[in-house]
Amino acid sequence: MPAIGFEIKRKCKVCGEVFLAKTLDSQYCSPKCSKVAWKRKKDAKEKNEKLDRLAQHISDIREYVSVKEAVAMFGVERTTLYRLIKNGTVPAINVG
Repeated sequence: MPAIGFEIKRKCKVCGEVFLAKTLDSQYCSPKCSKVAWKRKKDAKEKNEKLDRLAQHISDIREYVSVKEAVAMFGVERTTLYRLIKNGTVPAINVG
């Protein structure tokens, strides 16, 4: 069988290293990077499921919610919520 006349160079999505792709679907340079990416996806999925469960238990008639509950309800990071509070976009009070 004749060899392919071109090489596919890709950048690993985990470590950023440039590598020669063995297949058209290759996204990672090594099995180690593949496992790291799989673990990151798994952790993100578990985090989202946890936030969804927390958001389902929040009552709609409550006047105030905690930062943790607001993060679960709106699906934003905690730092983003604090930034929105600081800018005045989201009204907030500090309950001592």
